[in-house]
Amino acid sequence: GSITIGVVESVARGMLPALLSQFWASVPDINVDVKVLGSKQILAAIQDGTCDLGIAFDAPHERARLDRLAVASLPIGVIMPPGHRLARRKRVRMADLAAERILGPDTGLTINNLLHEGREGDPTESPRMATNSIALMADLAARGAGIAFQTRIGVEHELRERTLVFVPFHASGIKPRSLGVYVRTGLLLPAAPLLLSKLISAAFQELERRPVGVAPGTT
Repeated sequence: GSITIGVVESVARGMLPALLSQFWASVPDINVDVKVLGSKQILAAIQDGTCDLGIAFDAPHERARLDRLAVASLPIGVIMPPGHRLARRKRVRMADLAAERILGPDTGLTINNLLHEGREGDPTESPRMATNSIALMADLAARGAGIAFQTRIGVEHELRERTLVFVPFHASGIKPRSLGVYVRTGLLLPAAPLLLSKLISAAFQELERRPVGVAPGTT
């Protein structure tokens, strides 16, 4: 009668509400306990049985005691208001950001490690803030307080409403992020968790088919 799922914050504020609405349309009496955690915490919670399912970023494929049911490859981009000087670009590089104030991820977010690996030899940007909150970065970026590195997950509403635009970020060593749904190896999922995992997998397939959204009239 209940499912426990661990998700990263960007999924909680992005795709999860629609997924849960679909899920409850089919099984309205199932309770869902949602834990918003970091990716490493989610993987540990699946392994020790605290969570039945988990949606996490950049987990090693060979990690013991974990099965990956689906994965989506998501490019990293820069989010900014539509009136920003870089908003109409097809892509941005680190050199383009030398004069910008960065609303950066702190060491609690896995994207921080990816960005650190790709920045060697590039100009140093001007950090304004470091935080582990996707929502805070998105809200401040929409207000013009700075720009932030993100995937499209977690800022879907802002992109639809055109309060933010997403421009792909290109730098040596920067790879797309892998968003996966995980269960404990060998776990036979009951009907309700299995349905939820299938809905998540379908949403991942749609993510990979969807073109990267940029501002109209890009050059």
